Amino acid sequence: MNLIKEVRAIDQEAGFEMCRTLAKQEGILAGGSTGLNVVAALDLAKELGPGKRVVTVACDNGIKYLGGHIYS
Repeated sequence: MNLIKEVRAIDQEAGFEMCRTLAKQEGILAGGSTGLNVVAALDLAKELGPGKRVVTVACDNGIKYLGGHIYS
C-alpha cells in the first residue's frame, strides 16, 4: 500500500517566513517544519482552487526557536 502521493520541495526561508507570519497574524508559535507544511498546503490549495479542502499537520511548536534564526 503506497500512501505517499506527492513530495514537494519548499524553500527553507519561505517556511521560516511563514512561521513569523503565523505568529504575528494568527498567534501560532510554530517551528520550522510546521512553517514548511503550511507553505506547501497553501500552494496546494491554490492549485486545487475554490471548494477544495487541504489539511496539514502542525508537528512542532516554536518555543525552542525563540532565541534562534526563525524569530530573530
